[in-house]
Order: sequence, then structure tokens, then C-alpha cells
Amino acid sequence: MLIPSTWDTIAAHDYDEVRVRSIASAASAGMPLKTQADRVALRDAVNAALVSGLGSWVLGWTSAANDGGFVTAYCCPNHTFKPGTNVVEVVTAAVDEWHHVIVELDSLFREVRLSTAGLEEGEIVRQAASALLPWVLDKTQANDSWYRSFQDVLCWYLGAAVNEYAEEQISLLLEGRFESWVEPSEKTSNEVFDELSRIALQREPSDALEAWLKHRPSRIGLLGRSHVPPPVQQDAHTLYIEKHDASRSPARASRMKRALFLARKDAKAGRELTFERLCAWQRVVLDVKGVGFREGEAYAHGGRQRYGLKPGTPKQFRHALAEASASTDDPVTRAARVYLDICFFHPFDDGNARAARLALDYVLTRASLALHTTEPVFLVAKSGLDRQHPWAFRNIIDQLAGKKAF
Repeated sequence: MLIPSTWDTIAAHDYDEVRVRSIASAASAGMPLKTQADRVALRDAVNAALVSGLGSWVLGWTSAANDGGFVTAYCCPNHTFKPGTNVVEVVTAAVDEWHHVIVELDSLFREVRLSTAGLEEGEIVRQAASALLPWVLDKTQANDSWYRSFQDVLCWYLGAAVNEYAEEQISLLLEGRFESWVEPSEKTSNEVFDELSRIALQREPSDALEAWLKHRPSRIGLLGRSHVPPPVQQDAHTLYIEKHDASRSPARASRMKRALFLARKDAKAGRELTFERLCAWQRVVLDVKGVGFREGEAYAHGGRQRYGLKPGTPKQFRHALAEASASTDDPVTRAARVYLDICFFHPFDDGNARAARLALDYVLTRASLALHTTEPVFLVAKSGLDRQHPWAFRNIIDQLAGKKAF
């Protein structure tokens, strides 16, 4: 699963054991456990319900310790949900365990910040890594790919200071020096800490669009849907606008609602998603008369992510949009892909995240689908460099998209 990449999103979790039990009970009621497919469907149903009811922070309940994660109560669908398993008790225990991991990590982060206050950036990274590594090893017992959990924890701690290029370099370093089922020697650890202090805060971002285009053909698709949630009874996108866009500006929220109405109207009429149609929505979003493809390189996230521009980039983007209306892939795959296309092609000078939301909603609406909740989709940071990210992002949408009933 794709756990939110920002620590603030995780730390501000809303944990309530009674709500967890109630959600898990309702989501698992009547679901069979006979086959592996049954158990995967159960996991996905419970996961979608938990995220919808509690928020995206809860995704960590499936971070299995045997796979280098932090939770021992959950292993995998096939071994965790055997026939006769008390599903509610297992899920509640796993979520509770993840909750305690969050609380413990938050406390550890505070201690490390105090101990490194006033140091230079490189030394902060070195000391933070040396303080966090023993904690991760203790929690994961150095199981399979435990170093990925170390990477997550370190990047959570460093937060906005780490750009995508640095994350990629950290990943390559850890996978090259640390091994599954083996605790690193003191010598190896110190060498890694030294290297981390050099690369973790590198400022020059690589081209996120180039990285996305390299991964795009093979990393987004799955064969059909793994889980079909129950019908969606409320308009989660409109609720998102009223909560998040309105907090920025009532006028912004009003424009976004009008653009969403237009996108859904076009979807219901069966109109194909073209660049001109996307521009028409974007004129409403931004309240401007003229909108076109950007004319230079673009940057986002405080300059930590860069989007290149070549002579053929606008044409490539038009082809990508055309795929959103095609029927060669299931609608969930097309919705995830067009959302990421807009994020990484970054076609407009402003409002690209809102354009991505509209395009995703358009694809789902055209298939009579909607999201039970939108925060795990709209608020989770998008990575063009991480080869696993597109698949995980598509998987979240797969678990949250049900038949539209509002």
C-alpha cells in the first residue's frame, strides 16, 4: 500500500478503536474466506472502508513486519485471513499497532530534532540516520527489504528538505549497501550515514516528466479490478472542494465546483478528453480567458520537482489524454494514468493539481464511478521517480472507486 509520504499527514491521525472495530465489522460482514481471491477481496474492502472512515494515515496497518514493515498482527491476505479468523480482532490489532508506531516515531522525531538543533544540514542528516536506524532494525527485525522502511522513516523525518532526486539516490544507496535479513555492520552503517549526509539534501531536482515517461508504459496497469467497493452515496470530490479549496479561498472553491460540473457534463455526454476540453475547464478554474501549454520548464513543491519541456512534449500530452477516453484499459487504470499524466506533464502555468482532479473525475464519471473519499488520492505526494508508485497509486483508486449512487 501507499502510505502518505508526508509525516504531517500521518502524525495528525485520528485514531479511535471503537470506530475501527465498527468499520472493520461492517466492511467484512458476510465476506467469504475460502480462497486466496476471497481473502484479497476482504483485505481490499476493509482497507477502502478504513481509509474512507479514518483517513489515509491508516494505510500503514498492512505494513507487515515479515516484509520489512512495522506491523506484526497482519502478514498478508492469504495467511492473515484464514477460514475461521476473527477478522475484526485482527484488523483492530493491526491498526492499533500502527497507531502506536506513529506515536512512538513522533516522539523519536522530536528527540532527534532537539539533539540536532543548530547543526549544519549534512550533520543533521547523519545524526538523524544514526538515531533512526536502530529503531527501524528493532521494529522490523531486519526482515525482507527492511531498508525500505528505513528510507520511509528517514524521508518522513527530513520532510520537505528532500527532493525527488535525493529520494531516488537514497533508495539506490540503501538497496546497494543494506541487505534483507541482515543487520548492517557498524562500518557499513557509518559509511551509509556519511553518504546520506552528502546526498539527502541535494537541491537540483531531476526531470520528473522524463522519469514518468520511462515508467509509464509498464507500471500503471493491472488486469481488471481486484476489488469493487459498495456504491458511493456521497459526492466526495465536492466535499473535498468545500473543505480544502474553500479553506484557500471561497472564490477558488466556487470556480472549482463550476469546472467539476462542466467536466462531469462532458463525461456524461460521452465527449472525448482533448487538450482543448481540458483548457476549457482550466479557464474556469483559473478565471482567465487564455490557457495554453506552458512555454518553458516548470517547477513545483518549492522547486523540488522539475518538469522538462521538449519540442514534442505538447504532442505527447495530447496522445496521453486520448488514452483516457479509450476503452483498451479499465477505467480505474485510465483514471490513475491521466491524473499522473497531468501531474508530470504539468501542462499549465498554474492549477495542474486541480486539472488532474477534474480529469480523473471525468474518467470515473464516464464509467458511472466515483470515489468514496478523495484525500488518499489528492493529498498523497506523487513521485515520477519511484517505479512502484504508479502501481500503488492505481491500487488506491481501485479500492476507493465504486458505482456512483448520488
